Amino acid sequence: MGRNEQDTQHSEHLRRAKLFLEQAGADLKEAQRHLRKGAALESGYLSLQAAMNAMSALAHAHGDYRLPSHSPARLAQHLCDGPLALAPDDEAGRTPWLDPAAALEAVQMRGPFDATRDPAAEKAEAAAHLEYAGALLKLVKKAL
Repeated sequence: MGRNEQDTQHSEHLRRAKLFLEQAGADLKEAQRHLRKGAALESGYLSLQAAMNAMSALAHAHGDYRLPSHSPARLAQHLCDGPLALAPDDEAGRTPWLDPAAALEAVQMRGPFDATRDPAAEKAEAAAHLEYAGALLKLVKKAL
């Protein structure tokens, strides 16, 4: 592969990463807006989406396109142990990635037709998910 082709490929990686990162920021803002208006379930899903897009941005910036989908925990694990190897043997380095991602898995277990819906508990949970997604977005920006 020639230098010009490598430069073009690298530019494409960065272009994709930028799109994912911009979308992550937009998703996080929208999650905040939904939480303020009392739409906790929607806020949680947007937080999940923000985290997935942020972590995908980091992977795409490095040319890693084969990512686990629909699982923030698996995606964080992939970033730590996969081609990027952010923290392969460093438990302290892994925790800031894995803990928030694992907590965001709970978002997918909620639905609008759940039998037991406590609005106050849902709002608190959505606020926590917003914090987790924000923490992951900060980690991604730092790693880029």
